[in-house]
Amino acid sequence: MIFRLGRSILPVYGIDIFNSLDQTSNSPFATFQNLYAADLLDYSVLHTASFLDLPFSDDSFSLTTSSLAIHNVTNTEDRQRAIRECARVTKAGGWILIVDLKGSVSIYENTLKEL
Repeated sequence: MIFRLGRSILPVYGIDIFNSLDQTSNSPFATFQNLYAADLLDYSVLHTASFLDLPFSDDSFSLTTSSLAIHNVTNTEDRQRAIRECARVTKAGGWILIVDLKGSVSIYENTLKEL
């Protein structure tokens, strides 16, 4: 079980479009293998989905993260849409953590400020 300050955090949800053209061997099976190897399989729920239309209700999470993904969207409008989706599923007072390439950071920052 995963604990933070004495509270369990279960489950962890993940999404991916599983595009093997972008990342070699990117597949649900490979992800499940990685989760198993880290002893996290029992604590994870994996969805095949796009961050442009997250399959979660509003205000679902205290923490929403994106790691080296949103820059793959080819236009500014859809990058902004992805940020708005992250904000939509994050609870008031929650955190959004985005790790991405430097060239896109100002788009993310400006979109979050507008929200």
